[in-house]
Amino acid sequence: MLKRYAATSISYDQAKLAPFASIHAGDQLRARGTKNADGTDLVATEIVSGTFLNLSGKIDSIDSTVSTISLKDLATKKQLTVHITNGAQMRQLPDQIAQVLGARLKATANGSAAPTNPPANTQNQSGAQRPSYGGGNGPRDPQQILNRAPQIHLADLKKGDVVMLVATDDGTQLTAITLLSGVEPLLEAPAASKDLLSNWSVGSGGSEAAAGAQ
Repeated sequence: MLKRYAATSISYDQAKLAPFASIHAGDQLRARGTKNADGTDLVATEIVSGTFLNLSGKIDSIDSTVSTISLKDLATKKQLTVHITNGAQMRQLPDQIAQVLGARLKATANGSAAPTNPPANTQNQSGAQRPSYGGGNGPRDPQQILNRAPQIHLADLKKGDVVMLVATDDGTQLTAITLLSGVEPLLEAPAASKDLLSNWSVGSGGSEAAAGAQ
């Protein structure tokens, strides 16, 4: 079974049947099937694919009336306008977590050992319990860390915020699928951080039926 993600969604349930020719180099793809003994070959019974753009930059302007943000992409240096839908997954990385995750991505990119996670279940000054992001019994998988980051909305963003996002391009407009703010430390390892966000996007939007090998 071959499916293609919809132009504005990474929901597996909204993916449509599509021919093999619709899969292109550079696409994200998830497959379910049977691997050989050494894990180098997969006979797929189901595939879902899609074309996604990795973007990052400082927000130049926000138009809440049409739900768009404008930014200059750090990689291409192009000025882009991105539509933010109600279904976009948007999260804010706390400063401490961004620093740790950025250091981990940088270490991974350099082939060195990743730093230790911050303590889990720390308390703020008022004594309230903070969410556990890593260390102790907290998640060590960066994807889990992103999933636990606080959710935000378009109204929470402001001019000057640095964001990373994954978007689709239907030929007429860019539509954000996922957006992450508070990401300055992550941009020190741009290749690793883009892979991180892309994998988080597809992984969080797929269903169990497609959650096989990637």
